[in-house]
Amino acid sequence: MSDHQEEEKADVMYNKNPRGRIKQLRQQWIDRDGRIKLSLQEFEQQKQDDNKGIIKSREVVDRNLKESYDSLLEVVKALLQLDDGRTKLSRTDASVLQTLDKCIAEFEESAKFSGKQIDALGALAKGCMIKGDETSVLCKQAASWVKRLQIEKEGVLAHRETLCEMMESCQRQIVHCYSAKAREIQMNRTVMDSILDSLHDVGLADRLTSQEEQSAFQREMARKIREPRKALKKHDNNRENCGKLVRFITSIQSEVQSAQPQIDTASKGFYTECERMVAASKSVSRIWTGLIRVKDNICAPNFRTTRDNSLRAVLQLLKDDDTRVEGSYPRAREVEEEIYREIDGKLGAGAVDKLKAPIKVELSKFSVEW
Repeated sequence: MSDHQEEEKADVMYNKNPRGRIKQLRQQWIDRDGRIKLSLQEFEQQKQDDNKGIIKSREVVDRNLKESYDSLLEVVKALLQLDDGRTKLSRTDASVLQTLDKCIAEFEESAKFSGKQIDALGALAKGCMIKGDETSVLCKQAASWVKRLQIEKEGVLAHRETLCEMMESCQRQIVHCYSAKAREIQMNRTVMDSILDSLHDVGLADRLTSQEEQSAFQREMARKIREPRKALKKHDNNRENCGKLVRFITSIQSEVQSAQPQIDTASKGFYTECERMVAASKSVSRIWTGLIRVKDNICAPNFRTTRDNSLRAVLQLLKDDDTRVEGSYPRAREVEEEIYREIDGKLGAGAVDKLKAPIKVELSKFSVEW
């Protein structure tokens, strides 16, 4: 049910019950104002939650990346303990393969946690979108309500003018009744004076103006005056309440218009927060994709064959690694440089370049690169 339909359901007509309409509008404003304040509070809370969400995701990803890359460095150090680069790892100390297995597990765990952070940031983005839609609707409803209140206020003012005209009509009726009463009294006095002057008979005058006739006349005049006076009081009361209604509507319009920019800012802010969460999610997603590629590389057969093949696999995954592009984990670049130093330091200057170079295998007269 729309906001407008909810208000129409229990609408109180201002021309019949202005006081009731004031009461109804007051309750509607309390409800609406509560929703506006709640929306603004939710926006501020959402920004805090989003910041916490981004920080938490970054901490989780960075922590796992650190463990993964540190384990990769340990792999290189363990491999460099082997003197012969062509010796099969299966024939060496079991601890070397255990170090490799640990590295694989670390990168698998990092990929797993990165995937979870993508879901968490996605949930925050979805929440921002929902709140943005709700606040946008609230903003439109508030603007629509102000317009309807303006139309109603104009109607109340017109009705108030009608009441003033009706009051003037009642006042004229009362004045007319009093004038008629005064003329009647004056006529009776004139008749009495004439009779008294001509007859000098007080008893006859008393009989002509009996108490019963006077009472009947008074009752009739009172009735004629009572009805317009009663209507005048009713119209005056309604006119006063209409004035209160106009002032109340004006104050509501002022409050809503004052809150309108804040609601609009909150509505746009929710969508901005959504975009921020989506961007953060995409960043983690790229890290996750890079980790999957790294995991695939270190799970390849060459990673567990010989020392040099394992080192080549490490150098290749560093070359293909997308996590460094995000800049979220500077330690990745540091580990890469440290690995280069370790290899060149142990195997001699230029060892890294040699390991990166394509392998040449001589088959009779043909040279094959792979």
